[in-house]
Amino acid sequence: MSLNCWFDKMKTNLFLSIIIPLYNSQETIGKCLDSIYSSNYPRNKYEVVVVDDCSTDNSASIVSGYPCKLIKLNKNSGPAAARNSGAKKSKGGILVFIDSDVVIGKNFFNITASSFNKEIVCLTAINTKKSNYNLTTDFFNLLDHFVFLKSPQYAMLPCTSYCTVKKSIFKDLGGFNENYKKSHVEDLELGLKLMNKRYKIYLNKKLKFTHLKKYSFLGFLKYGFLRSFYRIKVLLNTKDIRTTSNYYPLNTSLLFLVLVLVGLGFLLNKVFFLLCLIPLILLFLHNFEFLKFLKQEKGLVFAIISLFMIVAQSFIWVIGIAIGSISFFLGDKY
Repeated sequence: MSLNCWFDKMKTNLFLSIIIPLYNSQETIGKCLDSIYSSNYPRNKYEVVVVDDCSTDNSASIVSGYPCKLIKLNKNSGPAAARNSGAKKSKGGILVFIDSDVVIGKNFFNITASSFNKEIVCLTAINTKKSNYNLTTDFFNLLDHFVFLKSPQYAMLPCTSYCTVKKSIFKDLGGFNENYKKSHVEDLELGLKLMNKRYKIYLNKKLKFTHLKKYSFLGFLKYGFLRSFYRIKVLLNTKDIRTTSNYYPLNTSLLFLVLVLVGLGFLLNKVFFLLCLIPLILLFLHNFEFLKFLKQEKGLVFAIISLFMIVAQSFIWVIGIAIGSISFFLGDKY
């Protein structure tokens, strides 16, 4: 056996600790676990640790029907604390964090294990294009897929829908920051800690998962608000504004400029209303490739409607960033 073949075999025999934070996910946790236990990865080379964060539905009962380790927290503590608890009780040297509404393919863990080398300590993936729920969910999933597809190979932020990290490094960094109780920022905060230590986060675009979460339009706006509200606090806390993609920052900045010009139009001179056309045109040009992608995937009507979705999302991010910043400077750091 050649040295390369031997090394590849050793990597596919890495012991993986798969950690799933669980909270009121009775609709999806069974599908998530079914996909994990259907994996082609050797069964004796992974464990599944599910951490129930005081679910009030039937989630924990569903999990008890699977051969995994179930940990129940004494109080609702948030996904960061749940993931940390799972990491502490795990046996493997590689921690695989997967959300309870994620489904993976049969070769997912084989690709995960074979992706590691001495330079890569953290691995992340992209969601599939598969989505036929409703217009809002389809837009959200296709947007996430497109943004990660266009991101560089070495990302700045892991996606905690799926994130794999060496346990020794995770422990050295102090794990996820449990001060952040919501599920919108722990990936950003961990990613910044990894980057500050000059560790590489590898975005393997061959690794694809399916996200089962569905969004209504109001749910989509709420998600965008909370994500921007809490993320600006992380950036202000760390004084670090690096991001993997310029997609969201540029959209938000352009729409903020539109709102400023509209305000000036009302307060000073109507000529500012005409100037609004400049950032609006730039917003369209910035999203042109994404809109072409949407047209290819879902048709012209879907792409046209998505223009409204892009503006709505950018607007809600402006609001979230503004209110989050005010909240931060008033003393609410988390």
